[in-house]
Amino acid sequence: MFPRRCNSNVMPRLNRPRVLISRAAGYMKRLEKNHPYRLKHRYELEHWRKFMPHLRFTNIEQPKKESLMESLDRVIESGDGAEVKVAIDNKLFKCHLMVLRTWSSLFEKSQIESKMLEMANAKVTAKAFEIVYTWMTQMDCECPRSQILDVLIAAQFLQADRLVASIFDCLSDKNNFCEIDAFHLFMEARSKNITPVAELMLRRISRSFLLLLTTKEYRELSVQHLCYMLDSNNLGVQTEIEVFYGALIWIYHDFEARKNDICRVLSAVRFKLMPSHYLLYWAEKLHELELEIADALCPLMHLAMIYQQELHIRTFNADEMGPFDRVWLRDASCLYRKFLDQDKPIEITFELFLANLTRIQKASRTFVSRVVEVEFVFDDESDKEEDSSLLSPAETPHTNESQKPALLLKT
Repeated sequence: MFPRRCNSNVMPRLNRPRVLISRAAGYMKRLEKNHPYRLKHRYELEHWRKFMPHLRFTNIEQPKKESLMESLDRVIESGDGAEVKVAIDNKLFKCHLMVLRTWSSLFEKSQIESKMLEMANAKVTAKAFEIVYTWMTQMDCECPRSQILDVLIAAQFLQADRLVASIFDCLSDKNNFCEIDAFHLFMEARSKNITPVAELMLRRISRSFLLLLTTKEYRELSVQHLCYMLDSNNLGVQTEIEVFYGALIWIYHDFEARKNDICRVLSAVRFKLMPSHYLLYWAEKLHELELEIADALCPLMHLAMIYQQELHIRTFNADEMGPFDRVWLRDASCLYRKFLDQDKPIEITFELFLANLTRIQKASRTFVSRVVEVEFVFDDESDKEEDSSLLSPAETPHTNESQKPALLLKT
């Protein structure tokens, strides 16, 4: 059998699907252009809702619903529906009682019946309470540096323990407060009788110790705060002699009123870190000093020389000598820098030390930035008979501290 002849009218049917597809595409384009609804997606069935009410239209994209937490945050931050009003310094704050009871133990333990609360007798300022309530209602809160202690007082009064902990974290961060700022904050904390903050800031005074000696506030320090600072391992000095002279400056400022505290103050000086020949030099000059100072120095220098003598004959190791922890510095503009490099501590007189403080006071803005931290390594005197100093410096790079315009209090 011969194959069936193909009719010319039948063969083009093989290509007709493509033609139909192209025609359908053109029809859909015209429909989309001319149709009032302008169909874009096959699942947009909301256009046919009135024609097919029996369908549920599960594919319709509904408007995004706000979560419950977002709604609560918005209501709390806006103050809508606040239950109580807090009056401080002629200012009224609308607060949610639930928020206050969540973060403040004072409100949690109290039964509040009135809708108006007055804090007239409390040591809480309006600005501080505003910052505290902002911290309660938001994740992060920026606090101006000038208000940090007032906010701390308010947090302690309200018994907001987590906020108090956050404030102390900010105070402990060296990136927030440099040495000069730490001393000013210490003075403010002392005036407001915040002892923990005052002692914390005293520990932070490092490279600015010599600059601090030139101020009136240093000479008016209490004996407790002075000893607390001189006994700090973070004290920044070039030699322990500067600590000794700094103690004499405080004593001689009001000798009659402070002569009973001489032993306590000089005990904070680490005489065992001084060169032995410097101790012998001062031992010969004790008769030239006031009787109270000489009586206090004699046993301290005697113990220091015995300590170094026993160290020299290897009675015990250098590690047993005690704390070497100071922030050791070098100042290129120091008047007695060459005496430190040449190991001539006897040449560093009290008058020369005062003259160097006068130079530091004139260039107070550049002093902290120009000093360089150094690392001291203990050398055994038995191995180096010619070198009688116990400490030798090795310079290390110095980095400046960064400051932030505001403190970030986290919850």
